[in-house]
Amino acid sequence: MKRQLTREQLQFLDRELQYQQERGVISEEQKLQMLTDYETKQGLSFIRIMLTIGALLVGLGILSFIASNWAELGKAAKLSIILAVFLGAMLASYQISGPYPKTSKSLLYIGVLTYGAGIFLIGQMFNFGGHFTGAFLLWALGAFPIAALFRDKLVYLFTCVLVIIYVSGYFALDGYPYMILALIPALYYCNRYLDHSRMILFFINLITLDAVLLLTHVLDMDQFYIGLLFFGLGLALYYLPLKMNTAVYRLQGTLVMGVAGLFLTLPEMWRGPLYPGLQLDLAAGRLASSVFAVALMIYLLYLTRKENLTALVFICAIIFRYYVDTFIDFMPKSAFFILGGLLLLGFGYYFERLRRKKGGLGVGQ
Repeated sequence: MKRQLTREQLQFLDRELQYQQERGVISEEQKLQMLTDYETKQGLSFIRIMLTIGALLVGLGILSFIASNWAELGKAAKLSIILAVFLGAMLASYQISGPYPKTSKSLLYIGVLTYGAGIFLIGQMFNFGGHFTGAFLLWALGAFPIAALFRDKLVYLFTCVLVIIYVSGYFALDGYPYMILALIPALYYCNRYLDHSRMILFFINLITLDAVLLLTHVLDMDQFYIGLLFFGLGLALYYLPLKMNTAVYRLQGTLVMGVAGLFLTLPEMWRGPLYPGLQLDLAAGRLASSVFAVALMIYLLYLTRKENLTALVFICAIIFRYYVDTFIDFMPKSAFFILGGLLLLGFGYYFERLRRKKGGLGVGQ
């Protein structure tokens, strides 16, 4: 598969290769051979947006028509309409994928929406019981191979959202969605067919974190150990020795580590390890959380020196959290809000100044 670049990136690459050709480093044949490995990335064009919106409207219209006439239709007619719309949209999408790729995508979206709606309507038609998570799992299992076969990022992302809903629904149930243990590796593996999309990888990592959080809920883990676990997961994501999509792992690792670390600066989070089963000694909790906060600030400052803007955001969040916790009960409300606003304005000014000085900061190098 050819690597996709924006038009500006491709033009820059062409100029650089032309420069190397003029220096005699590469020949014209080598330059052309290198350029054949790249193609222009298709952005959000007006036609694509219009066709996508049109597909959504058609899909909603079909569903509205079926729902409004549901009571008058027989079971055979209901099932026939659902299958006809789904199979017709998928077949038409496949047939015109060559000459009309954008229109083909729109028909693909209609098919995926119809498939999902059909699951709910058939469940209602035959009075299938069960929790709503089962329907979203079936929808995801149907959309997933479609996304991989047609190599469509939007359908793949939609599949990830369906899986997140499926996993999150189990927080209200007893048990664990063991199907996710097979789905997560499959989602990671098939991302290779979409040129290792960074956005898709971000969502798959989110599914994995959601599944881990659900497991802590099932095991009834103490909040301190949950925070510590996710702090460790954030560190692991940040330092994974991977060469591909490193920025995604570092961004997500910093986010997970920062959020978990922010919670661990709360004295109440230290109830379990300090006094299990007893009332929390607030003085001991404040001391433990303060020591952790200082260590976390030092580490985040270290990441900031490596041009990690996300780490700097969490430094400001910790400072603001201690400001609120310390002064909200002692200062007049007007002074509290004014000083808090000035503090946030100062953070914003510092961010902008740092970005100008460094020419833009990354998520952690």
